[in-house]
Amino acid sequence: MVTALSVDLELGLPSSKWLSPVLELASALGVSSEFPNAHKLFQQWTGIKLTEKTLANQVEEIGNRLQAVELEDLAQPKLENSDGETVALKERPERIYVGVDGVMTPLNQQ
Repeated sequence: MVTALSVDLELGLPSSKWLSPVLELASALGVSSEFPNAHKLFQQWTGIKLTEKTLANQVEEIGNRLQAVELEDLAQPKLENSDGETVALKERPERIYVGVDGVMTPLNQQ
């Protein structure tokens, strides 16, 4: 027996009810204008009928996920290597403070 879920997987459809381009449009509209206006534009542009609250919930859920990823990313110390690649560090490097004046002459000359 073929289920709707196996057909969805076979077609490459997402497990959520939202296709990526539709979700991107909803998010873009939701963050760029107030939800009532975003809701109206979303329905006009896509022909998809949904409630204003559904649109708001989707935009807020994506915002929360993005914020969690950003906070997790900030918690991981990073350093740029000689190749210009950013690599995560296991520990924070020791800070070294250097004092110089405007012409890059060390201040502690004798």
